[in-house]
Amino acid sequence: MSAAGIFAPDLLRGQVALVTGGGTGIGLGIASCLAASGAAVVLASRKPEHLEPAAESLRKRLPWLAINLLTAFFAAAVVGLFEGTIDLFPVLAVFMPIVAGMGGNAGTQTLTVIVRGIALGELSWSNSRKALLKEVLVGLGNGVVLGATAAAVVWIVRGSPTLGLVLGMAMIINMFVAAAAGTLVPLGLRAANVDPALASSVFITTMTDMFGFFSFLGLATVFARYLV
Repeated sequence: MSAAGIFAPDLLRGQVALVTGGGTGIGLGIASCLAASGAAVVLASRKPEHLEPAAESLRKRLPWLAINLLTAFFAAAVVGLFEGTIDLFPVLAVFMPIVAGMGGNAGTQTLTVIVRGIALGELSWSNSRKALLKEVLVGLGNGVVLGATAAAVVWIVRGSPTLGLVLGMAMIINMFVAAAAGTLVPLGLRAANVDPALASSVFITTMTDMFGFFSFLGLATVFARYLV
């Protein structure tokens, strides 16, 4: 009897199977049979991370947070490029967190969807083009709607249509970046055999902060004469 026949392929085809003990020979053998039967197989280690000793989790997470600290200085350096513009228009500092925060949240949404697809075996680098296009379109749509809303609020509250336009355009740009990064970063890390659930947010946060600050302050510098 074939390995596929042991597990009733008609019943398992298209189903998702979680196999614990994925690091053992028995676990790998079961996973192989299930995959041959047409099921999507998710391998799990013998001890889930939430049950690991604190020291082990610290060992895994601390290096990525250290990298995040380093990249945070890159984002600060981007802001430093526009100190002159901020000195002229201190109001820009009020709205900077909106651009970066919305981009970060949009990136987290995309990241959650993509990591779930990877974990369930539905998504890999080879079939990611459709997912990337869809997420980018969603990001642009969100950026247009929320950017227009933010622009209108700034126009009403601050009486500056130019400042509203700058904020809205920066949000569109940053939410596009968030969608692209939220898709490509976890897929790239998975291809490099790095846990995307652990490391992706470090790179996505950095990108949304840097591009958010650069687009907002850069556009404000370009349109400075109209901000007065």
